[in-house]
Amino acid sequence: MALTHFSFGDRVRLLWRGLFVQVFWNYRTMQGEGFLFALLPFLHRMEPDASKRKRVVSLSTGFMNTHPSLAPLAMGAMLRRMADDEGIEEGSWRAWRESLCGPLGTLGDALIWSGLKPLVFILGVIGVLLVDAPQNALWLPLLVLILYNAPLLGFRFWEVHAGWQRGTEVLGALDTPFFARSNAWINRVGAALFGVLLVVAFAKTSLFAPLAMMQFGVGFALLWISAYASWPPISPLIVAVGFVPVSAWIVQLVTSVSR
Repeated sequence: MALTHFSFGDRVRLLWRGLFVQVFWNYRTMQGEGFLFALLPFLHRMEPDASKRKRVVSLSTGFMNTHPSLAPLAMGAMLRRMADDEGIEEGSWRAWRESLCGPLGTLGDALIWSGLKPLVFILGVIGVLLVDAPQNALWLPLLVLILYNAPLLGFRFWEVHAGWQRGTEVLGALDTPFFARSNAWINRVGAALFGVLLVVAFAKTSLFAPLAMMQFGVGFALLWISAYASWPPISPLIVAVGFVPVSAWIVQLVTSVSR
């Protein structure tokens, strides 16, 4: 089919139209119409003859449902396969296309819904707590918007390129080190930020902020040591709970002597 060149501008155009994949969502084809909307300009280039274009349009319709942030990977692969194989058998094509739904949907849920979105939310809450007058900090929503969407836009652009390059072997892109390690790193960073959030929150609400930070710092250190040394789970909890009144008593003693 007449789509031998896929330029930078083509990638940007597919990326842009792919952002609207959920707009046409329905219970019958899920994202099917959204995929057709994204691919339609390229289908016109494949088949300038309107009478022959019905076939490629028909191939691009029907059921499709995956994570919206990973949809460009499937779109690029679908364009490449249609461009390379003029005699695609419809049953084989639909089976292959639907086989992309599960892996891309599962990975997207883990990376985006369970990873990036909570991480950015925690960053936003930390920002609200650190700002003295959050109601006047109009930059906070903008910062959260950028932190969430900027990585996704870059990721989507890479997906369009990778999908076009790999074609029918597009699922092989999921075996790259990025996908293998990113989820683990996002979880680690998210857990660390959650710890920072707890420290900041209790420091803000405590009458003696250094005490609260010290207590939580010691508590997290004990949990880390216990996990590394395979201590019984109850032991760091007992020590941490006992440390709270002891540390409070020490602070009261020091402050009373200083007076």
